[in-house]
Amino acid sequence: MLMVGGLHSPCQVNFARFLLSLLLFSAFQSSAGLHLLVVFIISYKQNYKYLLKIQTTVFDIYWKFFDIVTKHCLIDVILLLIHNYSTMAYNDKHRQFLQYFMHERIVSESDARKINDILFPEKKVDDIVQLINTKICPLEFKINKVVCEQNGKVTYVFIATFLDNFNAKPDPSKMMFGKIVNHIVTSGGSVTYDEIITSVKNLSDTQLYNYFTSKYLIADKDKNIFLSPLAISELEGYLTEKFEDKRCMGCLSIVGHGIKCSSCEKFAHGHCLTAYFKNVGSKKCPKCSNTLNVSWDSITTVNKL
Repeated sequence: MLMVGGLHSPCQVNFARFLLSLLLFSAFQSSAGLHLLVVFIISYKQNYKYLLKIQTTVFDIYWKFFDIVTKHCLIDVILLLIHNYSTMAYNDKHRQFLQYFMHERIVSESDARKINDILFPEKKVDDIVQLINTKICPLEFKINKVVCEQNGKVTYVFIATFLDNFNAKPDPSKMMFGKIVNHIVTSGGSVTYDEIITSVKNLSDTQLYNYFTSKYLIADKDKNIFLSPLAISELEGYLTEKFEDKRCMGCLSIVGHGIKCSSCEKFAHGHCLTAYFKNVGSKKCPKCSNTLNVSWDSITTVNKL
């Protein structure tokens, strides 16, 4: 593994590029060469799973995986693998759609439909996403369709499914992000800048800013900080294990930002509860039937403070 302390030297990067070039050439020549390329990439990724303890931040797990020849180069490699293994009606338009998701990582339903209407005017977005997922799931990536807790809008997120419990191994940087996640969830789903800086020891403004630029954190106009749909989806396993008691009474997923019944102490997403009230015609708790004198308003968020 050509890596020490999470940093690549110019020599190491050049060697990695040379090695990958050879593998790419072989992949074009034969199925055996393609197999070697798959083994090389998966081996590199697996080593990163072992080396997570030396990464500086959790979101680096995703981008540092692409660091061997730069993010865009390895994106091309993934698309090459998908092209060679494709047995269904998968073409360059699907690859363009995938590149868009890989670059943005969080895509609103309206934006996804706009791109889909250009590339696949006679197809539904979900059908295209499903086909793309059949190609990228073996590489441990996935496009998830989720609902944003803050505004109830459908959102697509591009996640890495090979991410393990980031608190499984003792590491200061991962423990720091774990504290951020835990503090936000246990604080009702949102915290202020001052609260998060105070509660997470040694958290710098630069580190906090990086979580926003990587789209793991979002904020509203009053600078209240939330976990993004991307963070919740990518850390679903950890959140489920850590906050099993915070499952939504409606959709059964974990509630980061939502509403709690004061009687039975069960949780629900604001958008789930609003839909339930509308369907049953009353504001009673789905669990205990206690009257809930609460209202939920959509929150506009951005990935910056």
